[in-house]
Amino acid sequence: EFEVLLDNESWGLVDHDEEIELPVGNWDLRIVADGYEAYSQSVRIADGIEPIRVGLKSSDEFIGFVYGILSQDHDLEQMYLDSFLKISQTDETTANALLLKLAEIGEKFNVTFVISISVPVSAIDEKLKDNIIAEL
Repeated sequence: EFEVLLDNESWGLVDHDEEIELPVGNWDLRIVADGYEAYSQSVRIADGIEPIRVGLKSSDEFIGFVYGILSQDHDLEQMYLDSFLKISQTDETTANALLLKLAEIGEKFNVTFVISISVPVSAIDEKLKDNIIAEL
């Protein structure tokens, strides 16, 4: 369980895998949990999830979606992608190619991608293993 704060205002306690809706805008995000170092980051919460819900049909469309976001948001520094296999229309056998493409895009546009993906570390390309923050 952890607490989510936006501009030092609590949005309550959240359980692991629980979704909460946060308001669109620029915020100082802080996540606090007992026994862990607090995480703080300036974030912009955009109302941009709808194109994924209406259904991207391929990983190529997903990459196009990412390029579209980057073309409209020139000061984007980080992009958080949760449930990566689902939203990117890929699977464990083809995820590495897509992850490598995102690494290339991130380097080109100076954007860090923070990705949650449900695959064993052994399935991740060696070139990407240094980027793994946590393994469950």
